[in-house]
Amino acid sequence: MSSGATAPRNLKGGVFGACVGGFAWIVLLGAVNGSAALLAEGLAFMIVGLLVGLRLAAVYPDRHRLVTGLLLLWLAAGNLLVLRLAWDEIPDRAFGISTGKQSVTLATLNVGLSAMALVGLGLLIRDVRRPKEEKRE
Repeated sequence: MSSGATAPRNLKGGVFGACVGGFAWIVLLGAVNGSAALLAEGLAFMIVGLLVGLRLAAVYPDRHRLVTGLLLLWLAAGNLLVLRLAWDEIPDRAFGISTGKQSVTLATLNVGLSAMALVGLGLLIRDVRRPKEEKRE
């Protein structure tokens, strides 16, 4: 594990990167399609994830599994929801660049995001069931 001084900073950086990177595609899709609703959804998921994730990282700086597990569940749930609602709105190309929609199916994305949610759930279970010695930190 990293030193105590850098662990909270690394955890907060991970929260920031995951929320911005995990939901930026929704914001960009809203901008490309001119959809204020998608733009707002992407920003809302991003901001809520950032606020909650950074708060959890500040309150529980030594519980990386808890923060990471909850963040993975948030990312998976948010992306699954938006993908289900906006799949037909995703263009094949944006600004002359392929979006990758032609090479992947919605079912494949659902499987990947479901696996991400299971990893998040596993991290939460592992955090709750950690040994008592580790809980005293």
